[in-house]
Amino acid sequence: MNRRLIVVIAIVFVNLLGAGFVVPTLPLFAEGQFDASAFEAASFIAIYYIAQFIAAPLLGNLSDRIGRKPVLVWSQFGTICSFLIFIFAAPIATFLQEIGFGIFGNGLTLLAIARVLDGITGGNVTAAQAYITDVTPDDERAQALGYIHIAFALGIVFGPALGGLLAQFSFTFPFVAAAILTTISWLATVLFLPESLPPERRKRANQTRVNRYQLWRELAQDRIVLILFALAFITNFTIGSLSAVFPLFAADIAFPELRENVASRNVGLMMTYLGVIAIFTQLAIIKPMVRRYGEQNAIIFSIACAWVTCIALSFATSAQTITLALTPAGIAYAIGIPCGEALLVRYSDERLHGQLIGLYQSTLSIGYVIGPLLSGFLYDRYTPHTPFQFSFILVLSGLGLAFLLKARTIPNKRLHKVQ
Repeated sequence: MNRRLIVVIAIVFVNLLGAGFVVPTLPLFAEGQFDASAFEAASFIAIYYIAQFIAAPLLGNLSDRIGRKPVLVWSQFGTICSFLIFIFAAPIATFLQEIGFGIFGNGLTLLAIARVLDGITGGNVTAAQAYITDVTPDDERAQALGYIHIAFALGIVFGPALGGLLAQFSFTFPFVAAAILTTISWLATVLFLPESLPPERRKRANQTRVNRYQLWRELAQDRIVLILFALAFITNFTIGSLSAVFPLFAADIAFPELRENVASRNVGLMMTYLGVIAIFTQLAIIKPMVRRYGEQNAIIFSIACAWVTCIALSFATSAQTITLALTPAGIAYAIGIPCGEALLVRYSDERLHGQLIGLYQSTLSIGYVIGPLLSGFLYDRYTPHTPFQFSFILVLSGLGLAFLLKARTIPNKRLHKVQ
């Protein structure tokens, strides 16, 4: 690995570690500190991805035109600001109520504002992934993108566990730690990360006037891209549903007698196990699997693993069963998204990599928007198992799409040749 690749992967890891601190804490924080319902707590996951859905293609397009580094620098600064709002949500709400700004004096409103800002700036993963495509040749790109997802998984391993441990002392501690880590990452980007996009490529990108909505219309006419995007949606719908209600689900089903902060610690450890499985899969399984069977077969396997998780969680009644059900979930997470992304990059013109990766990330974000909202509603309206029973049906349709993708040959550099 070259030095630039190591630096950008480290930046992604630190950012995801900070984000992981928040995952097991935010739903319980919103519920315990601001009396949020399960639907409201889950909606904070959705709000993040609504903002990311809007921002990811814009940041990807912007990084094609002005370079990757400026986008990474300013977006991380916005993330730091969002964590500061989380930390001081209660005193800010009290102050705003005292001066007559009642609508912003609601703690839940402030949490929503912080999540919007965090989601907009969280679109910087598009610039990071585009950076990877800049500094790696075609035959190494899938593996390099896999390293990005290893960084994601490492964030999942250590972030929730450490966040859950910090939450035992105070619900604001995970946000403080996340702000510190993101500040370190921001400084590393400013000081150590060189720009990856040569001036001539930025110039050509600015001369390539491709309207985003035009691009969406063109994508809608390509069956391979439609299948890739549909699979991305289904995968992230399932992941989003799991992320949004899992802390509440595990606390209610496995740890009903424990205090909220202790339950948060245990949920964090469960999610650490999920991350360990994902890391093992990415380090030991994905490369030989793709080399021997190809990305299309690997995607089929990942969707099948997600299906098994949905079945298991639909009937889980103990901490042991829930933890075991996370095993195929970790495998599905580690394989599905990077393989789909690698296929899309191989299929597209290099001048549009940032924008296309941004559109792909937007599709992932749609799944993260709809999944948490629907799972929170189903959790409130029916039973804790209902969100996973619904996901079971959706993932089954994804398995059919994965077989359709396998039946098609995916050529190199066919999509969106621009003049």
